[in-house]
Amino acid sequence: MAIGIGGGFGAQHFFQIWSGELFPTKLRSTAQGLMFAVVRIGLGFWSFFVPIITATGFQTLAYILTAFIVISGVIGVVWGPKTEGLTLEEIEQEQGWAT
Repeated sequence: MAIGIGGGFGAQHFFQIWSGELFPTKLRSTAQGLMFAVVRIGLGFWSFFVPIITATGFQTLAYILTAFIVISGVIGVVWGPKTEGLTLEEIEQEQGWAT
């Protein structure tokens, strides 16, 4: 159930979908590539600490991961782009990228 709830505003949407909407079309693939790199490096760094955290109990890790999902959701709701129902041209004009 938590995956179903968190999937809508999970971290993947930040670096895969929203980064695509937050950059002009000419820079979109570069932005997504950069975000994939940042996320994968961050995940690698985080992976060093998972064994230490689980040594204190799995419940601690579950609380931390739940907190990450909640923080991700708050960031998405508050600062995510409001582009529902807009065409790509309207988004580019709104962001000031229209040529």
